[in-house]
Amino acid sequence: MPLAATPSTPRELTLHAGWDPHTPPGAPMVWRIQLAWSPPDAGLPITGYRVEWAPSPGGPWTVLTVTTGHGATEDLPDGVRRFYRVSASNAHGYGPAATASAPGHPSPPLVTGAQPRPGGVELTWQPPSDDGGSPISGYVIEFYPYDPWTGAPTDITRWVYATRTTVTVAGLLPGGSYAFAVRAGNQAGLFSDADPIAAVAGW
Repeated sequence: MPLAATPSTPRELTLHAGWDPHTPPGAPMVWRIQLAWSPPDAGLPITGYRVEWAPSPGGPWTVLTVTTGHGATEDLPDGVRRFYRVSASNAHGYGPAATASAPGHPSPPLVTGAQPRPGGVELTWQPPSDDGGSPISGYVIEFYPYDPWTGAPTDITRWVYATRTTVTVAGLLPGGSYAFAVRAGNQAGLFSDADPIAAVAGW
């Protein structure tokens, strides 16, 4: 690499995302992003690093910080997804950037079936079209009985967990009206939204 060149890409860029354990009780959860990297391999002395973020891989890019260290931290509201790039500078300017992305919430699964079964309902769905940047680890199915005339819940919300895209929710009142919501969860610990669907438990 010629000495009269900008730096190469920072090495070993890593991103760790997780809930801030110091969030006060009752306050909105904070999604903490921690970036770390190593200097480029060779070239003129590094004078600093520029860290930028964007809402999508194509930008627009905004400077988060300029630092002489090898790490940066950002706190985000509940699972907001962002993309990051880090570039090193020397006396000739900034070089190419290393990139990383923070996981976000998956998109909702698409429920494709709700069939009555004896004392229960069998649900099937399609996986989310967007996993939020982290592999899907499972699904939470929330359900509650409701009054079909008023739409009001008649008991507490319960839930079951599934690792496949089908589950039979058992132990329901035969002929009872129930609302179900299927939420996908990814390995980052973030869950999708879900619109409830209605179904009647079988006899």
